[in-house]
Amino acid sequence: MEAPPDGARAPDGEAKWMTLTWFLRPDRYEGEVVDGHMHGKGTYWHADSSRYEGSFARSQRHGYGEYFFADGSYYKGEYKGGAKDGYGVFVYRDETRYEGTFANNVKEGQGIMYYADGSKYVGDYHNGMMDGQGEYVWPNGVKYVGEWRADERHGFGQMFFSDNEPAYRARWEHDQRVFT
Repeated sequence: MEAPPDGARAPDGEAKWMTLTWFLRPDRYEGEVVDGHMHGKGTYWHADSSRYEGSFARSQRHGYGEYFFADGSYYKGEYKGGAKDGYGVFVYRDETRYEGTFANNVKEGQGIMYYADGSKYVGDYHNGMMDGQGEYVWPNGVKYVGEWRADERHGFGQMFFSDNEPAYRARWEHDQRVFT
């Protein structure tokens, strides 16, 4: 797409144009530019072979985008001010997959983690870790439903056998069952 003629304005009044290639050190950008900033839709290639395709606002990832990392993992979802923020899906290179909310680049709020070994966690996240109420199911079907803190069973919860029959209810501290 060619740059608009001199004096042309986008509907919002800002001067917009497309650049075929914009080299930034060893990185490269193709997309919309406004007032010297990446702004609108574009693709940014990093020197390490990772790339971002999506929306920019004042040279930061903002809105919906897809980030493909050099190690084969990827993220598809919302960005705000350059960080993963809002709903998204992150797939790790081992095919472990998180679907849920992010805040400032970390898992925060509700989410589901599907692990490569077949286990699954559904529940609350805080500061990137299982924290709050959640349900964890191991590949053999055994399940824990209860409280979590910093990726460990912590508080009250119930274990279930693989046939979903209750096994026992207990209090946990740092992933260890507490006998009282």
